[in-house]
Amino acid sequence: MKFSVAIVAALTSIVYAAPSQIFARANTPECDAAVEAVPECGRQCILDAAAKLGYPADSFGDMCVDFARVRSGAAICVLTKCGLQASAVLNAATAACAVCAPA
Repeated sequence: MKFSVAIVAALTSIVYAAPSQIFARANTPECDAAVEAVPECGRQCILDAAAKLGYPADSFGDMCVDFARVRSGAAICVLTKCGLQASAVLNAATAACAVCAPA
């Protein structure tokens, strides 16, 4: 239980410490590769959290602009689905946004 609390606390710090962007579809090979690098275990969590905020599944650019809220909404799902890989999911998603975000 203490371990779970520590992981949730760590994910929360990532939510607020990382840039507020993630998936943005720039339709470039680099962007596509960055999005594909997000571990599968958490990808749907991110899309579901974005949908709850009103973003369609193909609106990666919008998600990227408001990713702090998307990531916050996805954190528990990512932790549940990905376990110890949760931090890697959120880091990869943040990196994808850095590559794909609209200028």
